[in-house]
Amino acid sequence: SIQNATATRKVILSASTIGSPEILLNSGIGNIADLKAVGIKPIVDLPDNTTAKAEDISFWQKTGQGFLVDSIASHLAFICLHDSDPIFKTNNDPSAGSHLPHYELLIANSLFLVNSPPYKNFLGIANAVVSPSSHGSVKLWSNNFFNAPLIDPGLLKSDFDKAVMRAA
Repeated sequence: SIQNATATRKVILSASTIGSPEILLNSGIGNIADLKAVGIKPIVDLPDNTTAKAEDISFWQKTGQGFLVDSIASHLAFICLHDSDPIFKTNNDPSAGSHLPHYELLIANSLFLVNSPPYKNFLGIANAVVSPSSHGSVKLWSNNFFNAPLIDPGLLKSDFDKAVMRAA
């Protein structure tokens, strides 16, 4: 059921990568044109409200859970591109600080396999961009709070993210 709440002080909204922007959008906080398009009265113009990290959105779409809720890897490696990588000549580093990882390797036995092979000694490796410069979006397609939002994970939209994935 829908409930109304009124705050007299600051509010911290923490409802996940998808839930937080969805609540804000349904409350009239977001891109004015997008809100008007679905019949929601805009209260605050916040064009970047729907920006979310592509990896977070993709993981949520696939599993309905947050980052590493169900650990599937027995070993993780977080790796930085070298400072001399050519991608830095044309792109800024989107990571949160110097010497922070750009990609992750997930290493496990039977990683992502439904049925393990009959032999027991094998290795599965998956990679992920962990400091993406690409961003996806979360938008509403109706003014019904109970309808799921439109989600664009925005994976690998930037040249930087593509270079990191090739390096991984």
